[in-house]
Amino acid sequence: APILLWFSLTVLLPALAAQSVKYLPDKVAQSMGDQSFYVIKKSFLEETELNQKLRDDTYKQWLLTLKTLGLSAEKYQLHFYKSDYFGANAFALPNGVVVITDDLLLQLKGKPDAVLAILLHEIGHIEHQHSLRLVAQSVSNTVAIAVIFGDLEAMSLIHISEPTRPERIS
Repeated sequence: APILLWFSLTVLLPALAAQSVKYLPDKVAQSMGDQSFYVIKKSFLEETELNQKLRDDTYKQWLLTLKTLGLSAEKYQLHFYKSDYFGANAFALPNGVVVITDDLLLQLKGKPDAVLAILLHEIGHIEHQHSLRLVAQSVSNTVAIAVIFGDLEAMSLIHISEPTRPERIS
């Protein structure tokens, strides 16, 4: 039983959850990405301070990459932001939004192949639905744990006391 439980939680459920993502409507990825982007922009991103030439060169490379891969420039959108929180980084959201930070582009200035590698990596996250898979796997494990262990909150309310002895009737 413990081995079956371990196998179910670590192998079977994550695999089933990952496969189920293929059947989600595109609206789910769009909505998740839109909501996530809104929160991230409000909380962690600031307007870019990059010069226009660097942004234009990177964007041209982005468009050429999308065209080469046969991907839609409407679905896949590149955004430039400054972020003290993320530092030198790039990330992708399930709706096709890719964000690259000023710090990363400045560190890779003059290295267009390195920027291209990062952009391709982010496109791969979107194409393989990594964000959606991660969410589906988390939800499936949460539901499984709740089913196995029941309502954990109710369990914390149980008060264990000494068993009472019935009074003697004389």
